[in-house]
Amino acid sequence: MINKTILVGLVAISFVAGSIMTGTLVYAHGGNLSFIHACVSKDGQMRIVGASTACKSSEKPLDWNIQGIAGSDGATGATGPTGSTGVTGSTGVTGSNGATGATGTGAIGSTGATGVTGSDADTTLLQTQFDHFRCTNIGRYADLHGCDLSGLYLGGMDLRSANFQGAYLNGASFQESFLDGANFNGADLTNASFFLANLQGADLTDTFLDGAFFGDANLQGADFTGCTGNTSGVPAIGSLPHCFIG
Repeated sequence: MINKTILVGLVAISFVAGSIMTGTLVYAHGGNLSFIHACVSKDGQMRIVGASTACKSSEKPLDWNIQGIAGSDGATGATGPTGSTGVTGSTGVTGSNGATGATGTGAIGSTGATGVTGSDADTTLLQTQFDHFRCTNIGRYADLHGCDLSGLYLGGMDLRSANFQGAYLNGASFQESFLDGANFNGADLTNASFFLANLQGADLTDTFLDGAFFGDANLQGADFTGCTGNTSGVPAIGSLPHCFIG
């Protein structure tokens, strides 16, 4: 802010200079609204007047800008916090399928030579390997026909509808196994144990049952037609078969 004493001094000097130049003329401000207008007396008294007001003959007009000179730029403010992530936009429309490429035109290769016929020994080996795999894949619906499973413990297994046709099952144990609908046609079941087994609807036709045990087994609907040998045990359901004893 300009010191008032200095301002009054400047006004007085300006007034004297104006008086010397203009004598006793009355000064006007010309109606410029971009300035603040005042009239200053010889003794330094100042009064604010309108843009078009004329000063008295004993006064000098004085004008100054309404708006001061622009100051320098202030310091940059601190960065504001990061805004929250906006909502994910919806998936765009799937583009159309590209055109199908042209079909290749390469020539067909010639037929290869016929391979050498394998020997009977190779065929037998493959068959043996296949049978080994088949005879160890024991479970429900398993194809175990002709397999040698003598002495194996097959208790507690789900062997429903398994095929044991012509299998060798001497001394095998089927204790508590599920054998519903299993096919034992022609199998050798000598000394086999069916303790607590479920043989409902099983096919035991033409089987060898000498020493087979059926204690607490379910024999409902089981077919023992053509069986041979002595059996033992008291079934839970059904009765012991009447097999041919040679």
